[in-house]
Amino acid sequence: MFIILASFLSVVAASFFFIAIFHNAHQITAPESQIHVFINQNDSVVTKLQEDVEHLSMLIEKMNADTVIIEMRKPGRAE
Repeated sequence: MFIILASFLSVVAASFFFIAIFHNAHQITAPESQIHVFINQNDSVVTKLQEDVEHLSMLIEKMNADTVIIEMRKPGRAE
């Protein structure tokens, strides 16, 4: 009884699988892509921001190179 039920369910599952694959195979199409490029006065803002970031990065590198670290400690107790 179990073997017959398992066989029947396997056939049903395989048929649903093949229907799902071959039914939509002819309907699949690549979607059309459209790209819109807008050039306006905001493009100069991006360039200016990039220049500012590069300038700040250079300043941070210079600060790291010129940094002097002073360490102050309390004198240890004489034992």
